[in-house]
Amino acid sequence: MSIAVDVKTLVAQNTIGKIDKLVVSDASGEVLRKDPLEVISYSPLKKEWRFFLNETEANTTITRLSLYENATNTEIAFSSVNIPKTNVQSLLIRWTVEVR
Repeated sequence: MSIAVDVKTLVAQNTIGKIDKLVVSDASGEVLRKDPLEVISYSPLKKEWRFFLNETEANTTITRLSLYENATNTEIAFSSVNIPKTNVQSLLIRWTVEVR
């Protein structure tokens, strides 16, 4: 079984090109860092990152999703969520980011 989540956020212009990791957290903290499956560029000011978590990854109640610049360990954007995920579910996260 697969579930999907759509997230939208605004960021500063100088950060949109630096996003390269998704950080998945639960109530205890960071659970997983994930590279994007795909990045779709709609324009220099709007991109969509897609992340896929398979059935073995992040089996917990996900409470926070964050986009990071991994090289500097800088959080660029986050979203509070409540996603119960089990080992019989995969998860597709589509995160659209626009420059404010």
